[in-house]
Amino acid sequence: MIKRANWLILPATAFLVCGCSGMSAQNESKEFSQIIKQDRSDIYALQQISALTVEDAITRALEYNLDARIAEQDYLVSLEDAELQKLNSLPTITAKRSFITRNNEAASSSISALTGVQSLEPSISTDQTRWTSMLEANWDVLDSAINIYRSKSALDRAIISEERLRKVRQNIISDVYSAYWRAAIAQLMKPSIEDAMIVSDQKLDALDTATEMGDLPLQEAASAKTSLLEKRKRLNNLYDNFVLAEIELKALVSFPPEHDLDLVVDEDWLDKDQLAKMSGSTDKYIDDALQKRPEIREELLNKRIAERGVNLAIYETIPGLNLLLAYNEDDNSFLLNDKWLDFTASITQSITKILTLPTRYARAEKEEDLADARRKALVAAVISQVYISKILTRKAYFDYSEQLRLFDVAEGNFKRAETYKDAGLMGSIEFADASLDYEIAKLERYAVYALGQEAQARFMNTLGYDLDDYYHLDVPEISLPPMTSEAGGVHG
Repeated sequence: MIKRANWLILPATAFLVCGCSGMSAQNESKEFSQIIKQDRSDIYALQQISALTVEDAITRALEYNLDARIAEQDYLVSLEDAELQKLNSLPTITAKRSFITRNNEAASSSISALTGVQSLEPSISTDQTRWTSMLEANWDVLDSAINIYRSKSALDRAIISEERLRKVRQNIISDVYSAYWRAAIAQLMKPSIEDAMIVSDQKLDALDTATEMGDLPLQEAASAKTSLLEKRKRLNNLYDNFVLAEIELKALVSFPPEHDLDLVVDEDWLDKDQLAKMSGSTDKYIDDALQKRPEIREELLNKRIAERGVNLAIYETIPGLNLLLAYNEDDNSFLLNDKWLDFTASITQSITKILTLPTRYARAEKEEDLADARRKALVAAVISQVYISKILTRKAYFDYSEQLRLFDVAEGNFKRAETYKDAGLMGSIEFADASLDYEIAKLERYAVYALGQEAQARFMNTLGYDLDDYYHLDVPEISLPPMTSEAGGVHG
């Protein structure tokens, strides 16, 4: 009977355990869903935007971008760590209150060390129940000095976090510049591209109809269709480079992707003088980059931290001085003085620290050498980046100048096609073909312009420029898009 009961209990227990586990998983899933729901609400809070200029996009991204917020929080935590490192140099203060009792009297006696005979009768010198209190200050002088010294490195690490925050913001500025112009181009070109596609669809249908009716030779119709389809494909491929830019821009400025974003640009935004001419001295650009780049400043701070590491390897070997001051209270009725002060001073030498000094010192020196090597490698990389970035930016300016000349030719061809069509000298299919050529030329002009803006932004990022630096540039050397609030709607 007992065995049968056991067999009944086991399945029931397993069912309860599985049921509880399932309920726990369901509750956990609901909790996670609530957290994610709240996260989405927090990410896109306060999102009222009517129109966005490029400078508005940069300002908003620097304020709301999640990567920037994380870097800023990391910097604030590093500052707190530096402050805590200083506080570690303070004496340790401990307060203690104890209740002591036992089940019998704490009686004791003594015996003679010479004869082994009991010299005193059993006696009591401690109450069976009593309270004690202690307030103790313990200060390790060497540890305090080392912690103060380490706090300097902790502060340098906080400055490193600040430099990383600068780098995150610089990358955001560069990314916003690149995404903004591509997104503006996508918004500008969308209506005309859709119209061109509709017209070309109609002309393709007309070609099919003309072929079926025998009004157009098959070979001529096939040639016309091939030309239209190839140009449609080319136009779509060009446009595909821009269609995702708006989503990218919304992510950078923490704007809901499902909402519309109206981008605003200046009237003369397609003027080639809006792109950098790069007439400045390369040596000056290199000097600016080596002074401003957050990565260089980080490695200089790492060098300073490594130097302190070498000194710490020696300081940790010095004997430590420990000072202990304690205030005591004991309500033991047998005590003549129930309140008293204790003071202890001691010197401690770690034999292990002495034995390991050569190894620790050698390792600290290697870290210092590594910091030097990293910094030199970074300096060389920055110099190369400045040269490359300057060449690419100048090339982008030249490419856009050439593209404007090509666009002028394409625009002239389209205007002549309009004249011929109005005069009845060009058919609708040929005009649709010319219209696609014109849309392709416009999109190619915009594409080269966007590449120029991207190259320009990357060059500023290579120099380590912050937002304020964009407003104080030497215009004859570097010409950037004017950062003003006077703007018109997106147009071509």
